[in-house]
Amino acid sequence: MSSLETNQEYSKILEDNVKLTCKAVAVKLLASEEELPEGYDLIDEKVRHCEMIRKASYGEKILQYH
Repeated sequence: MSSLETNQEYSKILEDNVKLTCKAVAVKLLASEEELPEGYDLIDEKVRHCEMIRKASYGEKILQYH
């Protein structure tokens, strides 16, 4: 089972048992720009970590590189 599939399974368990009002969010820290996944747009603006997590919980794909 891939990491993505495992995360999706854990997310489903959380949603079913904890009755979350939004999606669970996984965070991955990248060591270099070469690790940037396809389908994500880098954001240039300063955004607080908690705000990025909240946006991701509503389905946005967010990537910020420092």
